[in-house]
Amino acid sequence: LYPFQKDAVIDAYRRLQKYGGVFLADVPGLGKTYMGSALLAHLQEEGERAIVICSPKIQEQWEQVLDDYNVNAKVISRDHNKIAEIINDDRMMQRQVILIDEAHHFRNPETISYKDLQIICEGKKVILVGATPQNLRILDIYHQLKLFHPQEMTEILRIDPPDLKKFFDKADE
Repeated sequence: LYPFQKDAVIDAYRRLQKYGGVFLADVPGLGKTYMGSALLAHLQEEGERAIVICSPKIQEQWEQVLDDYNVNAKVISRDHNKIAEIINDDRMMQRQVILIDEAHHFRNPETISYKDLQIICEGKKVILVGATPQNLRILDIYHQLKLFHPQEMTEILRIDPPDLKKFFDKADE
């Protein structure tokens, strides 16, 4: 990793430990896949196993980079049927870390895939990777944040009152 990537991994690790989830977001081409893999390698050293959910187009790329980092993570297509299969697999549900690449695809809480992903992420560490966490509206970020922070009261933002929904509704206005 380049120094800026190492700094991002260290920062992401600290935030993941503190909040149970983190956005690993940067512009395209800066190596988010490598940074995510490095973060998973560190978590694996601590005994935590991961699932990577990504586009079917880059599934092989993720598998190769994870192999380069000696990370034993299961890479799953973000296809709805593949996500639903995780819920029915006790061994997969026991994994402690969920990395979601192109996480902005999970910004609509009304979809079946989002609801399934909520079940999968419950009580786990969640790493949201992408270049565009805000795709259509500021509420996109809110809904992704809810994948690892289901409660409304928060310490993540320094706001008064510390209510996520109120904060994002006001920002959306």
